Amino acid sequence: NMCKIKNKFVMTSTGFSMACDMNTAIYAAAANSPTGPFSIPKKIYNVEDKKQGHSPMFYQAVAHPQYINTNNEILVTYCINGYDNSSPKAGCIPHCIKGRQDPDDYRPRAIRVPLKLIDKDL
Repeated sequence: NMCKIKNKFVMTSTGFSMACDMNTAIYAAAANSPTGPFSIPKKIYNVEDKKQGHSPMFYQAVAHPQYINTNNEILVTYCINGYDNSSPKAGCIPHCIKGRQDPDDYRPRAIRVPLKLIDKDL
């Protein structure tokens, strides 16, 4: 995802997460132009969601520049996609137990990130 925040172009991304317990990092990089060059991506957040000691598969980190608060923090959303054990990693949690899935295992989350953490000039 890329957006313009004040005088910078900010790209948000996630660490590789295709199954549970793979990665928990959300990154941001900034540039003066939409074509770069971009800064080295900085880790701005670690997904804290856990279930029975496992981290979820997650995706789609998006910064929302229309939601910068008075503390100069931007709203960033991401989606968790369960703790499924269909990966080579053993010990994760099945999507369905007795034919039912926990709705908290698959939904969007939101955090606030200080703009200075993304780029000192924001």
